[in-house]
Amino acid sequence: MRDVRTIAATLLVALVAPAFVVGWAGGVSEQIEDVLETLDDYPLEKVVIGRLGNGDDTSWSIGLDQRDDYVVIGVCDYDCDDIDLCANGKCDKDRDALPFVEVDDTRSIEIEVSMYKCDFSFCFYAVVILRN
Repeated sequence: MRDVRTIAATLLVALVAPAFVVGWAGGVSEQIEDVLETLDDYPLEKVVIGRLGNGDDTSWSIGLDQRDDYVVIGVCDYDCDDIDLCANGKCDKDRDALPFVEVDDTRSIEIEVSMYKCDFSFCFYAVVILRN
């Protein structure tokens, strides 16, 4: 039979851990909302949310519904001071947590995200793609 303390600790982790994740991811969702409100003339195409550790990077290709010009914006949670973004070889590596790149006349985008400065073991980020 399991020890009551082990069961209680397991339940505590199961209940509390999602609250931390929601808080961190919530920072990203607020950043996304701010971007969409500021650039409300640009139609939203896609949003991709992920997490990276300090110094880590990731890349992927994303297909779009139509050939057009796009604005690709990176946002990060409140524990992230610097995230870098590249889209189809164009990069924004300024020291900020809100990089953006314009991509011309394409139907797919190769995206690279680098977590340059995160204050915890990982930070949440999002890539927002808007039709220009």
